[in-house]
Amino acid sequence: MRSLFLWALFSLVICLLALYTACGSNDDGDDDSADNGSDDDTDGAYGTGDVWLDSESGLTWQSGEDVGAKSFTWQQAVDYCDKLDWGGYTDWRLPSISELRTLIRGCAGTISGGPCGVTDFCRQHNGCWNDMCMGCQEGAGPGADGMYWPSQITGQCCFYWSKSKVSPDNKAAWEVQFDNGLVGTNSLGYHLSARCVRD
Repeated sequence: MRSLFLWALFSLVICLLALYTACGSNDDGDDDSADNGSDDDTDGAYGTGDVWLDSESGLTWQSGEDVGAKSFTWQQAVDYCDKLDWGGYTDWRLPSISELRTLIRGCAGTISGGPCGVTDFCRQHNGCWNDMCMGCQEGAGPGADGMYWPSQITGQCCFYWSKSKVSPDNKAAWEVQFDNGLVGTNSLGYHLSARCVRD
């Protein structure tokens, strides 16, 4: 009975969309190309994409083919995650470097708990970053297209911001390059991707 109801509801939505497409054009002379009915996600917003719960870390991650398609300065990435409405949730945030490293799979040097010394509690470049943070062979990870992230998530290659700034000057932030598992830094004005997380 429930499946019959859902099928009827789905059919109604399809019919309404078809009717809108056929009859709903706007010929008032205004240029509507700037608002095509979808949010461009740069001022915060919305996505109907998937979410993925990592049973190893207990964290829930933004997933979907559109993840990483846009690039942001560090502050824009923080704001994007803070305002994000994705997969039915609104409590997203930019992950810390330790959280972002929990996504790394297949690169022993930089996986969570690996010998790369960069964590939430060790954010200085000198003394925390070491040769093991350099990552692994490009394109040899278990994710789609050889990304060093879980095979269960999707998104665009490659550089993703963390919210963790480099100590002590806070003029750069830590990031992960998922095509080779590298943990590195970039200045806050550089443009990288963002994959948001929630507890």
